[in-house]
Amino acid sequence: MADKIRRRKNITFVGISFFFLLSMFFLFWNISSRMYNNANILFCIKEAKSLQNIILSSIDFDSKNPEIENNLKTLINIVKGTNFYPPVFSVKIYSNEKKLLYNLGREVNLKEKKTIDDLVTRDILYNKTVLIQENIEAYQVIFPLAKNGKNLGYGEVLYDLTFIDITFFKEKRLIYIVVFSISFFIVLFLMIMVINLQKRVSLLEKEVQEVSTTDITTGLFNKDHFSNLMKKEIERIERTGGKLSLLSSDIDNFMEINENYGYEFGDLILKTVANIFISNFRNFDIIGRFGGDEILILMVDSSEEEGFVAAEKCRLNVQENKFYYEGKEITITVSFGISSTEEFITEKRSFSKNNYRNLIFDSLNGLARAKREGKNKTIKHSQM
Repeated sequence: MADKIRRRKNITFVGISFFFLLSMFFLFWNISSRMYNNANILFCIKEAKSLQNIILSSIDFDSKNPEIENNLKTLINIVKGTNFYPPVFSVKIYSNEKKLLYNLGREVNLKEKKTIDDLVTRDILYNKTVLIQENIEAYQVIFPLAKNGKNLGYGEVLYDLTFIDITFFKEKRLIYIVVFSISFFIVLFLMIMVINLQKRVSLLEKEVQEVSTTDITTGLFNKDHFSNLMKKEIERIERTGGKLSLLSSDIDNFMEINENYGYEFGDLILKTVANIFISNFRNFDIIGRFGGDEILILMVDSSEEEGFVAAEKCRLNVQENKFYYEGKEITITVSFGISSTEEFITEKRSFSKNNYRNLIFDSLNGLARAKREGKNKTIKHSQM
Protein backbone atom coordinates (compact mmCIF):
# COMPACT_ATOMS: atom_id res chain seq x y z
CA MET A 1 0.00 0.00 0.00
CA ALA A 2 2.80 2.38 0.94
CA ASP A 3 4.60 1.58 -2.36
CA LYS A 4 1.43 2.38 -4.35
CA ILE A 5 1.04 5.70 -2.54
CA ARG A 6 4.71 6.51 -3.11
CA ARG A 7 4.39 5.55 -6.80
CA ARG A 8 1.31 7.74 -7.13
CA LYS A 9 3.17 10.63 -5.50
CA ASN A 10 6.11 10.16 -7.90
CA ILE A 11 3.79 10.20 -10.93
CA THR A 12 2.11 13.33 -9.59
CA PHE A 13 5.49 14.96 -9.01
CA VAL A 14 6.68 14.13 -12.55
CA GLY A 15 3.45 15.61 -13.94
CA ILE A 16 3.81 18.77 -11.88
CA SER A 17 7.48 19.07 -12.89
CA PHE A 18 6.61 18.68 -16.57
CA PHE A 19 3.86 21.29 -16.23
CA PHE A 20 6.28 23.60 -14.43
CA LEU A 21 8.87 23.10 -17.18
CA LEU A 22 6.34 24.06 -19.84
CA SER A 23 5.14 27.01 -17.78
CA MET A 24 8.68 28.26 -17.26
CA PHE A 25 9.48 27.80 -20.94
CA PHE A 26 6.41 29.72 -22.11
CA LEU A 27 7.02 32.40 -19.50
CA PHE A 28 10.62 32.90 -20.57
CA TRP A 29 9.64 32.55 -24.22
CA ASN A 30 7.07 35.32 -23.80
CA ILE A 31 9.58 37.53 -22.00
CA SER A 32 12.30 36.85 -24.55
CA SER A 33 9.89 37.51 -27.44
CA ARG A 34 9.00 40.86 -25.96
CA MET A 35 12.66 41.61 -25.39
CA TYR A 36 13.36 40.64 -28.99
CA ASN A 37 10.58 42.87 -30.31
CA ASN A 38 11.76 45.74 -28.13
CA ALA A 39 15.28 45.19 -29.42
CA ASN A 40 13.96 45.49 -32.98
CA ILE A 41 12.16 48.72 -32.10
CA LEU A 42 15.23 50.20 -30.43
CA PHE A 43 17.35 49.14 -33.38
CA CYS A 44 15.04 50.87 -35.84
CA ILE A 45 14.82 53.98 -33.65
CA LYS A 46 18.61 54.10 -33.40
CA GLU A 47 18.97 53.83 -37.18
CA ALA A 48 16.22 56.43 -37.65
CA LYS A 49 18.16 58.85 -35.48
CA SER A 50 21.25 58.18 -37.58
CA LEU A 51 19.23 58.88 -40.69
CA GLN A 52 17.87 62.02 -39.00
CA ASN A 53 21.42 63.33 -38.63
CA ILE A 54 22.21 62.44 -42.24
CA ILE A 55 19.19 64.35 -43.50
CA LEU A 56 19.93 67.42 -41.37
CA SER A 57 23.49 67.51 -42.60
CA SER A 58 22.58 66.90 -46.25
CA ILE A 59 19.58 69.09 -47.01
CA ASP A 60 19.40 72.82 -46.70
CA PHE A 61 16.02 73.62 -45.28
CA ASP A 62 16.85 77.33 -45.14
CA SER A 63 17.14 77.58 -48.89
CA LYS A 64 14.26 79.49 -50.36
CA ASN A 65 14.35 77.44 -53.56
CA PRO A 66 15.69 74.05 -52.67
CA GLU A 67 16.99 72.00 -55.54
CA ILE A 68 14.88 68.94 -54.90
CA GLU A 69 16.54 66.78 -57.49
CA ASN A 70 20.08 67.52 -56.34
CA ASN A 71 19.17 67.12 -52.68
CA LEU A 72 17.41 63.86 -53.43
CA LYS A 73 20.45 62.53 -55.27
CA THR A 74 22.68 63.68 -52.46
CA LEU A 75 20.49 61.85 -49.94
CA ILE A 76 20.49 58.69 -52.05
CA ASN A 77 24.26 58.76 -52.40
CA ILE A 78 24.76 59.34 -48.67
CA VAL A 79 22.40 56.51 -47.71
CA LYS A 80 24.01 54.16 -50.20
CA GLY A 81 27.45 55.19 -49.11
CA THR A 82 26.90 54.30 -45.47
CA ASN A 83 26.50 50.98 -43.68
CA PHE A 84 22.91 51.95 -43.08
CA TYR A 85 20.99 48.95 -41.87
CA PRO A 86 18.31 47.55 -42.03
CA PRO A 87 16.93 48.10 -45.56
CA VAL A 88 14.04 50.47 -45.99
CA PHE A 89 10.97 50.49 -48.19
CA SER A 90 10.90 54.27 -48.33
CA VAL A 91 12.27 57.51 -46.87
CA LYS A 92 10.09 60.63 -46.94
CA ILE A 93 10.94 64.19 -45.92
CA TYR A 94 8.31 66.77 -45.17
CA SER A 95 8.53 70.51 -44.68
CA ASN A 96 7.53 72.20 -41.47
CA GLU A 97 4.12 72.74 -43.08
CA LYS A 98 3.87 68.95 -43.53
CA LYS A 99 4.33 69.18 -47.29
CA LEU A 100 6.14 66.28 -48.92
CA LEU A 101 9.54 67.49 -50.18
CA TYR A 102 11.42 64.30 -50.94
CA ASN A 103 10.34 60.71 -51.53
CA LEU A 104 13.04 58.07 -51.68
CA GLY A 105 11.88 54.49 -52.34
CA ARG A 106 8.59 53.00 -53.43
CA GLU A 107 5.04 53.72 -52.46
CA VAL A 108 3.34 51.06 -50.34
CA ASN A 109 -0.07 50.74 -48.74
CA LEU A 110 -0.02 50.10 -45.02
CA LYS A 111 -2.73 48.35 -43.07
CA GLU A 112 -2.34 50.76 -40.15
CA LYS A 113 -0.60 53.99 -41.02
CA LYS A 114 0.50 56.81 -38.71
CA THR A 115 0.84 60.41 -39.88
CA ILE A 116 2.83 63.44 -38.79
CA ASP A 117 -0.23 64.60 -36.86
CA ASP A 118 0.18 61.55 -34.58
CA LEU A 119 3.66 62.71 -33.61
CA VAL A 120 2.32 65.59 -31.46
CA THR A 121 4.99 66.35 -28.86
CA ARG A 122 6.80 63.05 -29.02
CA ASP A 123 10.41 62.97 -30.12
CA ILE A 124 9.85 59.92 -32.26
CA LEU A 125 6.89 57.77 -33.27
CA TYR A 126 7.09 54.14 -34.32
CA ASN A 127 4.36 51.88 -35.64
CA LYS A 128 4.53 48.17 -36.33
CA THR A 129 2.34 47.49 -39.34
CA VAL A 130 1.85 45.32 -42.42
CA LEU A 131 2.06 45.98 -46.17
CA ILE A 132 -1.40 45.22 -47.54
CA GLN A 133 -0.36 43.91 -50.96
CA GLU A 134 2.50 41.68 -49.83
CA ASN A 135 1.50 40.91 -46.22
CA ILE A 136 5.01 41.84 -45.08
CA GLU A 137 5.66 43.25 -41.62
CA ALA A 138 7.22 46.71 -41.46
CA TYR A 139 8.17 49.41 -38.95
CA GLN A 140 7.03 52.94 -39.68
CA VAL A 141 9.12 55.56 -37.89
CA ILE A 142 8.29 59.30 -37.90
CA PHE A 143 10.62 61.88 -36.37
CA PRO A 144 10.99 65.67 -36.32
CA LEU A 145 13.86 67.43 -38.10
CA ALA A 146 15.11 70.31 -35.98
CA LYS A 147 18.31 72.37 -35.93
CA ASN A 148 19.32 74.94 -33.31
CA GLY A 149 15.99 74.58 -31.60
CA LYS A 150 14.05 75.35 -34.77
CA ASN A 151 11.79 72.74 -36.34
CA LEU A 152 12.59 72.46 -40.05
CA GLY A 153 10.40 69.55 -41.06
CA TYR A 154 9.71 65.86 -40.52
CA GLY A 155 11.12 62.56 -41.64
CA GLU A 156 9.36 59.24 -42.20
CA VAL A 157 11.10 55.90 -42.68
CA LEU A 158 9.51 52.53 -43.44
CA TYR A 159 11.77 49.62 -42.46
CA ASP A 160 11.62 46.06 -43.79
CA LEU A 161 10.86 44.10 -40.60
CA THR A 162 10.96 40.74 -42.39
CA PHE A 163 14.60 41.31 -43.25
CA ILE A 164 15.31 42.19 -39.63
CA ASP A 165 13.71 38.94 -38.45
CA ILE A 166 15.80 36.94 -40.89
CA THR A 167 18.96 38.76 -39.88
CA PHE A 168 18.23 38.32 -36.19
CA PHE A 169 17.16 34.68 -36.59
CA LYS A 170 20.40 33.31 -35.08
CA GLU A 171 20.14 35.65 -32.12
CA LYS A 172 16.47 34.78 -31.69
CA ARG A 173 17.22 31.07 -31.82
CA LEU A 174 20.03 31.53 -29.32
CA ILE A 175 17.65 33.34 -26.97
CA TYR A 176 15.14 30.48 -27.16
CA ILE A 177 17.85 27.88 -26.58
CA VAL A 178 19.09 29.79 -23.54
CA VAL A 179 15.53 30.20 -22.24
CA PHE A 180 14.75 26.50 -22.66
CA SER A 181 18.07 25.50 -21.08
CA ILE A 182 17.46 27.74 -18.07
CA SER A 183 13.93 26.32 -17.65
CA PHE A 184 15.18 22.75 -18.02
CA PHE A 185 17.98 23.11 -15.49
CA ILE A 186 15.69 24.86 -12.99
CA VAL A 187 13.21 21.97 -13.21
CA LEU A 188 16.04 19.41 -13.13
CA PHE A 189 17.45 21.05 -10.00
CA LEU A 190 14.02 21.03 -8.34
CA MET A 191 13.46 17.38 -9.32
CA ILE A 192 16.82 16.32 -7.89
CA MET A 193 16.12 18.28 -4.73
CA VAL A 194 12.65 16.75 -4.31
CA ILE A 195 13.90 13.23 -5.12
CA ASN A 196 16.63 13.57 -2.49
CA LEU A 197 14.04 14.87 -0.07
CA GLN A 198 11.78 11.90 -0.85
CA LYS A 199 14.66 9.50 -0.25
CA ARG A 200 15.41 11.18 3.05
CA VAL A 201 11.75 11.00 4.06
CA SER A 202 11.61 7.31 3.04
CA LEU A 203 14.68 6.55 5.16
CA LEU A 204 13.16 8.38 8.11
CA GLU A 205 9.86 6.54 7.63
CA LYS A 206 11.76 3.26 7.49
CA GLU A 207 13.67 4.12 10.66
CA VAL A 208 10.47 5.11 12.42
CA GLN A 209 8.80 1.89 11.28
CA GLU A 210 11.73 -0.20 12.48
CA VAL A 211 11.72 1.52 15.85
CA SER A 212 7.97 1.04 16.20
CA THR A 213 7.95 -2.63 15.09
CA THR A 214 11.33 -3.99 16.21
CA ASP A 215 12.66 -5.03 19.60
CA ILE A 216 15.84 -3.05 20.26
CA THR A 217 17.72 -5.81 22.10
CA THR A 218 17.13 -8.77 19.75
CA GLY A 219 16.20 -7.19 16.44
CA LEU A 220 13.07 -9.37 16.34
CA PHE A 221 9.54 -8.03 15.98
CA ASN A 222 8.18 -6.57 19.20
CA LYS A 223 5.05 -7.90 20.89
CA ASP A 224 2.57 -5.46 19.31
CA HIS A 225 3.81 -5.94 15.77
CA PHE A 226 4.04 -9.70 16.15
CA SER A 227 0.46 -9.78 17.44
CA ASN A 228 -0.79 -7.73 14.49
CA LEU A 229 0.97 -9.96 11.96
CA MET A 230 -0.33 -13.09 13.69
CA LYS A 231 -3.92 -11.79 13.62
CA LYS A 232 -3.62 -11.02 9.90
CA GLU A 233 -2.37 -14.56 9.20
CA ILE A 234 -5.28 -16.02 11.19
CA GLU A 235 -7.74 -13.88 9.21
CA ARG A 236 -6.10 -15.07 5.99
CA ILE A 237 -6.50 -18.78 6.69
CA GLU A 238 -10.07 -18.18 7.88
CA ARG A 239 -10.83 -16.74 4.44
CA THR A 240 -8.77 -18.95 2.15
CA GLY A 241 -7.94 -21.99 4.25
CA GLY A 242 -4.56 -23.26 5.39
CA LYS A 243 -2.79 -23.98 8.64
CA LEU A 244 -0.58 -22.27 11.19
CA SER A 245 1.69 -23.49 13.95
CA LEU A 246 2.70 -21.36 16.89
CA LEU A 247 5.90 -22.09 18.81
CA SER A 248 6.35 -20.50 22.23
CA SER A 249 9.84 -20.67 23.70
CA ASP A 250 12.00 -19.25 26.43
CA ILE A 251 15.52 -19.66 27.70
CA ASP A 252 15.87 -22.15 30.52
CA ASN A 253 17.06 -20.68 33.83
CA PHE A 254 17.37 -17.22 32.30
CA MET A 255 16.67 -15.47 35.61
CA GLU A 256 19.59 -17.29 37.26
CA ILE A 257 21.85 -16.34 34.31
CA ASN A 258 21.03 -12.67 34.87
CA GLU A 259 21.59 -12.96 38.61
CA ASN A 260 24.86 -14.90 38.35
CA TYR A 261 26.48 -13.25 35.32
CA GLY A 262 24.76 -9.88 35.06
CA TYR A 263 22.14 -8.38 32.79
CA GLU A 264 24.71 -7.41 30.17
CA PHE A 265 25.70 -11.04 29.69
CA GLY A 266 21.99 -11.96 29.77
CA ASP A 267 21.32 -9.56 26.88
CA LEU A 268 24.19 -11.14 24.95
CA ILE A 269 22.63 -14.59 25.47
CA LEU A 270 19.25 -13.24 24.34
CA LYS A 271 20.71 -11.70 21.15
CA THR A 272 22.63 -14.89 20.30
CA VAL A 273 19.59 -17.11 20.80
CA ALA A 274 17.50 -14.72 18.65
CA ASN A 275 20.09 -14.99 15.84
CA ILE A 276 20.05 -18.80 16.08
CA PHE A 277 16.24 -18.71 15.77
CA ILE A 278 16.43 -16.45 12.70
CA SER A 279 18.92 -18.76 10.98
CA ASN A 280 16.88 -21.91 11.75
CA PHE A 281 13.43 -20.79 10.60
CA ARG A 282 12.23 -19.80 7.14
CA ASN A 283 12.30 -16.22 5.86
CA PHE A 284 8.51 -16.00 5.77
CA ASP A 285 8.04 -17.35 9.31
CA ILE A 286 7.22 -14.62 11.83
CA ILE A 287 9.49 -14.35 14.88
CA GLY A 288 8.91 -11.94 17.75
CA ARG A 289 9.97 -11.24 21.31
CA PHE A 290 6.89 -11.43 23.50
CA GLY A 291 8.52 -10.23 26.68
CA GLY A 292 11.54 -11.08 28.88
CA ASP A 293 13.22 -14.13 27.38
CA GLU A 294 10.05 -15.38 25.71
CA ILE A 295 10.23 -15.72 21.91
CA LEU A 296 7.29 -16.77 19.71
CA ILE A 297 7.49 -18.16 16.18
CA LEU A 298 4.47 -18.34 13.88
CA MET A 299 5.14 -20.90 11.16
CA VAL A 300 3.05 -20.17 8.10
CA ASP A 301 1.32 -23.06 6.28
CA SER A 302 2.83 -25.57 8.69
CA SER A 303 1.27 -28.39 10.70
CA GLU A 304 1.95 -29.12 14.35
CA GLU A 305 4.32 -31.94 13.36
CA GLU A 306 6.27 -29.64 11.02
CA GLY A 307 6.50 -27.12 13.83
CA PHE A 308 7.80 -29.85 16.17
CA VAL A 309 10.58 -30.82 13.73
CA ALA A 310 11.67 -27.20 13.30
CA ALA A 311 11.57 -26.55 17.06
CA GLU A 312 13.70 -29.61 17.83
CA LYS A 313 16.29 -28.61 15.27
CA CYS A 314 16.47 -25.11 16.72
CA ARG A 315 16.59 -26.41 20.31
CA LEU A 316 19.56 -28.67 19.54
CA ASN A 317 21.42 -25.82 17.75
CA VAL A 318 21.04 -23.61 20.82
CA GLN A 319 22.25 -26.44 23.08
CA GLU A 320 25.30 -27.07 20.89
CA ASN A 321 26.27 -23.39 20.79
CA LYS A 322 29.09 -22.57 23.23
CA PHE A 323 28.86 -19.59 25.57
CA TYR A 324 31.74 -18.35 27.70
CA TYR A 325 31.89 -16.05 30.69
CA GLU A 326 35.36 -15.08 31.94
CA GLY A 327 36.81 -18.28 30.41
CA LYS A 328 34.07 -20.47 31.84
CA GLU A 329 31.92 -22.47 29.41
CA ILE A 330 28.18 -22.12 29.96
CA THR A 331 25.52 -24.31 28.37
CA ILE A 332 22.30 -22.59 27.36
CA THR A 333 19.10 -24.49 26.56
CA VAL A 334 15.58 -23.54 25.48
CA SER A 335 12.17 -25.15 25.79
CA PHE A 336 9.27 -25.09 23.31
CA GLY A 337 5.50 -25.46 23.43
CA ILE A 338 3.62 -25.93 20.15
CA SER A 339 0.03 -25.33 19.13
CA SER A 340 -1.64 -25.50 15.73
CA THR A 341 -4.87 -24.42 14.06
CA GLU A 342 -5.38 -28.12 13.23
CA GLU A 343 -6.34 -28.63 16.87
CA PHE A 344 -9.30 -26.28 16.50
CA ILE A 345 -10.74 -28.40 13.71
CA THR A 346 -10.10 -31.70 15.51
CA GLU A 347 -11.61 -30.49 18.80
CA LYS A 348 -14.39 -28.57 16.98
CA ARG A 349 -13.58 -25.31 18.75
CA SER A 350 -14.77 -21.94 17.54
CA PHE A 351 -12.62 -21.17 14.51
CA SER A 352 -13.55 -17.56 14.07
CA LYS A 353 -13.61 -15.75 17.39
CA ASN A 354 -10.80 -16.82 19.72
CA ASN A 355 -8.14 -18.26 17.41
CA TYR A 356 -5.51 -15.77 18.46
CA ARG A 357 -6.07 -16.36 22.17
CA ASN A 358 -6.39 -20.14 21.74
CA LEU A 359 -3.16 -20.49 19.75
CA ILE A 360 -1.16 -18.59 22.35
CA PHE A 361 -2.84 -20.27 25.31
CA ASP A 362 -2.24 -23.80 23.94
CA SER A 363 1.42 -23.14 23.04
CA LEU A 364 2.11 -21.62 26.46
CA ASN A 365 0.55 -24.65 28.12
CA GLY A 366 2.94 -26.86 26.14
CA LEU A 367 5.86 -24.64 27.19
CA ALA A 368 4.81 -24.82 30.84
CA ARG A 369 4.69 -28.60 30.67
CA ALA A 370 8.16 -28.75 29.07
CA LYS A 371 9.44 -26.68 32.02
CA ARG A 372 7.80 -28.99 34.53
CA GLU A 373 9.25 -32.10 32.88
CA GLY A 374 12.84 -30.94 33.18
CA LYS A 375 13.25 -28.20 30.58
CA ASN A 376 15.24 -28.38 27.31
CA LYS A 377 12.22 -30.08 25.73
CA THR A 378 9.56 -29.56 23.05
CA ILE A 379 5.95 -30.41 23.92
CA LYS A 380 3.10 -30.43 21.38
CA HIS A 381 -0.40 -29.51 22.45
CA SER A 382 -1.64 -32.79 21.00
CA GLN A 383 0.47 -34.60 23.63
CA MET A 384 -1.40 -32.98 26.48
